[in-house]
Amino acid sequence: MTGPDRHAPDQQAGKAALAELKREATAGQVLVDPEQAAADARRARAQRKAAAAKDRRARLGELQERFLAMHRLVPQTVADRQRRGYEFERLLADLFRLHDLEYRPAYKISGEQIDGSFHFRRFTYLVEAKWRVTAPTSGDILSFKAKVDGKSTAPAASTSRWPAMTTRVLITS
Repeated sequence: MTGPDRHAPDQQAGKAALAELKREATAGQVLVDPEQAAADARRARAQRKAAAAKDRRARLGELQERFLAMHRLVPQTVADRQRRGYEFERLLADLFRLHDLEYRPAYKISGEQIDGSFHFRRFTYLVEAKWRVTAPTSGDILSFKAKVDGKSTAPAASTSRWPAMTTRVLITS
């Protein structure tokens, strides 16, 4: 409809009333301009995305602080080292979750502890978390490979050396 009905007694008054109704509806945000609504939606999406990124950076900073606190610890006993190892496992779990990876925390199978696992692109990868002061030797990596070969059909396994934060990946077929 482009205007008042042609049979309306006062067409000018009808047009004026429609114009006034449109102004009131727009002012009261009952009637919204589609382009403005789309722009508002884009702006709201961008704000949510920025807030999520800020939250993620904050959570990553918290994880970094936890890691640095663990790094500063000087374990005096085997129990202290074990506690730091368990805290390291929890930190890794939180890191995987922060990056939206499906993570399963430590569990036991047949009396052997699995430090964790994560699912990525149709494969389940085992996590072996061990706080080390020195880089793993070739023997350590081969031992790890044998452990993984006995438990998983995943084509790749990863070992991480902390606190130096270097990573070696061993690809198996």
